[in-house]
Parts: sequence; C-alpha cells; structure tokens
Amino acid sequence: MTKIICYDVTNHSIKSEYSLYLSVILKTAVLFCRINGNYYEGGSTMTLTQEEVVANLEDSAGWSLDDENFMKKQFTLPSFSKAVAFVNEIARLAEDRNHHPQITIDHKTVTLRLYTMDVGGLTQKDFESAYAFDYTMAKYVS
Repeated sequence: MTKIICYDVTNHSIKSEYSLYLSVILKTAVLFCRINGNYYEGGSTMTLTQEEVVANLEDSAGWSLDDENFMKKQFTLPSFSKAVAFVNEIARLAEDRNHHPQITIDHKTVTLRLYTMDVGGLTQKDFESAYAFDYTMAKYVS
C-alpha cells in the first residue's frame, strides 16, 4: 500500500491519502508530499525571470527584494517570546520543506530572507514559503 502524507498550507495541517484527493477537488494549496518515504515538492525549482519575480512580489503581502536579490520581510510580534515561538514554527516548516530562510531576531522583530541557493535565484519555492510564513504569522498577532 502506498502511504501519502501531504502538508496543506491553506489549512496548516498534515493530510492523509484521502484528504489529498479532496485537496485536488477543492483546489487547496498542497506544498509538498512524502510518498512511501520519498519527498516530492509542489514548488518549481526553476529560476524565475525578473518579470515573474516582480509580478509575484506585487501579489505578496509586503515582501520585497533586498540588495542581494533575496526576498525579505520583517515581522513585528507582540513580545520576544512570541518572536521566538514564531521562528521555531518557521524552522519546523523549513525543515519539512527542506527550504530554509535566513532568519534574524532583534527583540520583537523577525526578518526572513529567501533565496534558492541550488539554482542561484528566486523560485516558486521561495514564494510558496513566503505565503506559508505569512499564514503562520497570523497565529502570533492575535
């Protein structure tokens, strides 16, 4: 029997093989799957063109390019302990996806920077990670 485990960023949950089928029907965003222990990702690792990067940034929630062509965003949390908890959850997501942001914590401010080192540019994986991080942040500001 094939065992499928998927992470759905829309519902922030682990999915079974049956709910994966429902995700396809409902068109929810599945970011990655493990099938029989093998890792498959939803995001492309092809480098995006400058036009694609600009279009994706315009659709993002406050992400921008820095001087080194990394995507970056600063998040301000209510307290230092919430900032650390947020970073711990970002670390878990990054480990699960095998796509790790650069993270800086300065008291209540967390800065995340994304870039796909393997291809030397920004990819859809970076924008999918940004979306997941923005979604995660919502839990820490209420």
